[in-house]
Amino acid sequence: MITFTDRAREVVHTFLDQSNEDNMALRIGTGAGTGSPNFDLALVSQSERTEDEQELAAGGFTLLIKPSDCETVEGE
Repeated sequence: MITFTDRAREVVHTFLDQSNEDNMALRIGTGAGTGSPNFDLALVSQSERTEDEQELAAGGFTLLIKPSDCETVEGE
């Protein structure tokens, strides 16, 4: 399960509110780093969801993430 702190949710909502588009989502991806993973965050239209991404409710906004990235984000 991916959870966001209150402050993190506030920041995401601020960016979503500043967007000129409706139906935006936060996309989280991971990549290999030296010793620890790199995290990629992007605001995208929900219509950009790829077939291999899950759509999750995350405290008032939509989160898009690939199942393979969930383990890394969750720290497993």
